[in-house]
Amino acid sequence: MQLSRRAKIILKLLFKTFPILTPFTYKETMELVREMRNSNYELDEKIDKAFESLKDTSILLEELQEAIKEKTETVNYLKEEYDRFSDLSALKQKDADVMLAQLEVFANKGRPKERWAGFWISIVSGLIIFAIGIIVGPWLTGVIFGR
Repeated sequence: MQLSRRAKIILKLLFKTFPILTPFTYKETMELVREMRNSNYELDEKIDKAFESLKDTSILLEELQEAIKEKTETVNYLKEEYDRFSDLSALKQKDADVMLAQLEVFANKGRPKERWAGFWISIVSGLIIFAIGIIVGPWLTGVIFGR
Protein backbone atom coordinates (compact mmCIF):
# COMPACT_ATOMS: atom_id res chain seq x y z
CA MET A 1 0.00 0.00 0.00
CA GLN A 2 1.86 3.00 -1.26
CA LEU A 3 0.65 6.51 -0.66
CA SER A 4 0.59 8.97 -3.50
CA ARG A 5 2.15 12.38 -3.23
CA ARG A 6 -1.28 13.98 -2.83
CA ALA A 7 -2.17 11.65 0.05
CA LYS A 8 1.09 12.55 1.80
CA ILE A 9 0.36 16.27 1.46
CA ILE A 10 -3.18 15.79 2.76
CA LEU A 11 -1.89 13.85 5.76
CA LYS A 12 0.62 16.62 6.57
CA LEU A 13 -2.13 19.23 6.40
CA LEU A 14 -4.41 17.18 8.65
CA PHE A 15 -1.71 16.75 11.28
CA LYS A 16 -0.90 20.44 11.28
CA THR A 17 -4.52 21.58 11.29
CA PHE A 18 -6.03 19.41 13.95
CA PRO A 19 -4.36 19.62 17.31
CA ILE A 20 -6.19 16.47 18.42
CA LEU A 21 -3.85 14.44 16.23
CA THR A 22 -0.74 15.88 17.89
CA PRO A 23 0.10 12.71 19.81
CA PHE A 24 0.68 11.13 16.38
CA THR A 25 3.29 12.79 14.31
CA TYR A 26 3.58 12.60 10.59
CA LYS A 27 6.76 10.52 10.87
CA GLU A 28 5.09 7.95 13.12
CA THR A 29 2.13 7.71 10.76
CA MET A 30 4.41 7.18 7.77
CA GLU A 31 6.30 4.52 9.74
CA LEU A 32 3.02 2.75 10.45
CA VAL A 33 2.10 2.97 6.78
CA ARG A 34 5.52 1.47 5.85
CA GLU A 35 5.11 -1.35 8.36
CA MET A 36 1.64 -2.11 7.04
CA ARG A 37 2.98 -2.07 3.49
CA ASN A 38 5.85 -4.42 4.46
CA SER A 39 3.48 -6.73 6.30
CA ASN A 40 1.26 -6.79 3.21
CA TYR A 41 4.30 -7.74 1.09
CA GLU A 42 5.20 -10.46 3.56
CA LEU A 43 1.62 -11.68 3.53
CA ASP A 44 1.61 -11.68 -0.26
CA GLU A 45 4.89 -13.63 -0.27
CA LYS A 46 3.48 -16.14 2.19
CA ILE A 47 0.34 -16.52 0.10
CA ASP A 48 2.48 -17.04 -3.03
CA LYS A 49 4.60 -19.64 -1.24
CA ALA A 50 1.48 -21.40 0.03
CA PHE A 51 0.02 -21.39 -3.48
CA GLU A 52 3.23 -22.84 -4.95
CA SER A 53 3.32 -25.48 -2.21
CA LEU A 54 -0.29 -26.43 -2.88
CA LYS A 55 0.43 -26.63 -6.60
CA ASP A 56 3.48 -28.85 -6.00
CA THR A 57 1.47 -31.01 -3.60
CA SER A 58 -1.29 -31.36 -6.16
CA ILE A 59 1.20 -32.48 -8.82
CA LEU A 60 2.79 -34.93 -6.39
CA LEU A 61 -0.60 -36.35 -5.42
CA GLU A 62 -1.50 -36.84 -9.09
CA GLU A 63 1.77 -38.70 -9.66
CA LEU A 64 1.17 -40.85 -6.57
CA GLN A 65 -2.37 -41.57 -7.68
CA GLU A 66 -1.12 -42.68 -11.10
CA ALA A 67 1.56 -44.89 -9.52
CA ILE A 68 -0.99 -46.46 -7.16
CA LYS A 69 -3.34 -47.06 -10.09
CA GLU A 70 -0.58 -48.83 -12.05
CA LYS A 71 0.40 -50.94 -9.03
CA THR A 72 -3.25 -51.86 -8.40
CA GLU A 73 -3.67 -52.96 -12.03
CA THR A 74 -0.51 -55.07 -11.75
CA VAL A 75 -1.69 -56.66 -8.51
CA ASN A 76 -5.10 -57.43 -10.04
CA TYR A 77 -3.45 -59.01 -13.10
CA LEU A 78 -1.17 -61.12 -10.90
CA LYS A 79 -4.12 -62.18 -8.74
CA GLU A 80 -6.06 -63.28 -11.83
CA GLU A 81 -3.05 -65.24 -13.09
CA TYR A 82 -2.58 -66.85 -9.68
CA ASP A 83 -6.25 -67.85 -9.56
CA ARG A 84 -6.03 -69.30 -13.07
CA PHE A 85 -2.91 -71.35 -12.30
CA SER A 86 -4.36 -72.42 -8.97
CA ASP A 87 -7.48 -73.71 -10.73
CA LEU A 88 -5.34 -75.49 -13.34
CA SER A 89 -3.17 -77.13 -10.70
CA ALA A 90 -6.25 -78.26 -8.78
CA LEU A 91 -7.65 -79.82 -11.96
CA LYS A 92 -4.34 -81.51 -12.74
CA GLN A 93 -4.11 -82.81 -9.17
CA LYS A 94 -7.60 -84.28 -9.41
CA ASP A 95 -6.77 -85.92 -12.75
CA ALA A 96 -3.53 -87.34 -11.34
CA ASP A 97 -5.34 -88.71 -8.29
CA VAL A 98 -7.93 -90.40 -10.50
CA MET A 99 -5.23 -91.91 -12.74
CA LEU A 100 -3.23 -93.19 -9.75
CA ALA A 101 -6.32 -94.76 -8.21
CA GLN A 102 -7.16 -96.46 -11.50
CA LEU A 103 -3.59 -97.78 -11.90
CA GLU A 104 -3.61 -99.07 -8.35
CA VAL A 105 -6.87 -100.94 -9.00
CA PHE A 106 -5.41 -102.55 -12.14
CA ALA A 107 -2.12 -103.37 -10.39
CA ASN A 108 -3.78 -104.99 -7.39
CA LYS A 109 -6.38 -106.82 -9.46
CA GLY A 110 -4.03 -109.36 -11.08
CA ARG A 111 -1.31 -109.51 -8.43
CA PRO A 112 -2.04 -113.00 -6.92
CA LYS A 113 -2.47 -114.61 -10.34
CA GLU A 114 0.78 -113.04 -11.53
CA ARG A 115 2.62 -114.44 -8.52
CA TRP A 116 1.43 -117.98 -9.19
CA ALA A 117 2.16 -117.66 -12.89
CA GLY A 118 5.68 -116.41 -12.15
CA PHE A 119 6.22 -119.30 -9.72
CA TRP A 120 5.18 -121.96 -12.23
CA ILE A 121 7.19 -120.36 -15.06
CA SER A 122 10.28 -120.34 -12.84
CA ILE A 123 9.78 -124.02 -11.84
CA VAL A 124 9.25 -125.19 -15.43
CA SER A 125 12.19 -123.20 -16.83
CA GLY A 126 14.41 -124.49 -14.01
CA LEU A 127 13.44 -128.09 -14.78
CA ILE A 128 14.11 -127.60 -18.50
CA ILE A 129 17.55 -126.14 -17.83
CA PHE A 130 18.28 -129.00 -15.37
CA ALA A 131 17.30 -131.60 -17.98
CA ILE A 132 19.41 -129.94 -20.66
CA GLY A 133 22.33 -129.84 -18.23
CA ILE A 134 22.01 -133.59 -17.52
CA ILE A 135 21.85 -134.49 -21.22
CA VAL A 136 24.48 -132.09 -22.58
CA GLY A 137 26.77 -132.13 -19.50
CA PRO A 138 28.78 -135.34 -20.26
CA TRP A 139 29.22 -134.45 -23.95
CA LEU A 140 30.36 -130.88 -23.08
CA THR A 141 32.81 -132.21 -20.48
CA GLY A 142 34.35 -134.51 -23.09
CA VAL A 143 34.72 -131.67 -25.58
CA ILE A 144 36.32 -129.35 -23.07
CA PHE A 145 38.63 -131.81 -21.26
CA GLY A 146 39.25 -134.15 -24.22
CA ARG A 147 37.77 -137.45 -23.13
